[in-house]
Amino acid sequence: LPHGGARNAADAALWDLESKLTGESAWAMAGVATDPIETVFTIGLEAEPEEMATKAAAATDMILFKVKLNNDRPVERIAAIRDARADARLVVDVNEGWTFEQLQEVAPQLKQLGVSMIEQPLRRGEDEVLEGYTPPLPLCGDESCLHLGELDQAAERYQMINIKLDK
Repeated sequence: LPHGGARNAADAALWDLESKLTGESAWAMAGVATDPIETVFTIGLEAEPEEMATKAAAATDMILFKVKLNNDRPVERIAAIRDARADARLVVDVNEGWTFEQLQEVAPQLKQLGVSMIEQPLRRGEDEVLEGYTPPLPLCGDESCLHLGELDQAAERYQMINIKLDK
């Protein structure tokens, strides 16, 4: 199968099948240590910032949040979450929803609110303006780097890359 979600799903299913047949965990079969890992709790985009803050406040066992944003009141949304969870570490995922001008305006404010990274702020194919730009906090490419052949270009524009199993 070509790279992508279908191949990833088939691969995961085969690992799961072998694990069940042998009684050995996939971790052990792969030779991977089972040290604790950190993951994020995603807060989806809600109609109102307060709804997003309520979700963050309810996730008392989580400390790292990935907050979905668009161009509707992004700073207000993060401020509401920050008020609800002063202890939380925050990253945001814009899913290609901003212009370069909005990124330049909003990023410094998000940094002041303790956001540590912005994922895919601009549309894939419209992010060449990031070359030479020094953002106030790291930018992470996602849709702009779908395979290894795009890595060099993405590295000129982003400080991080979101690597998914199906990429």
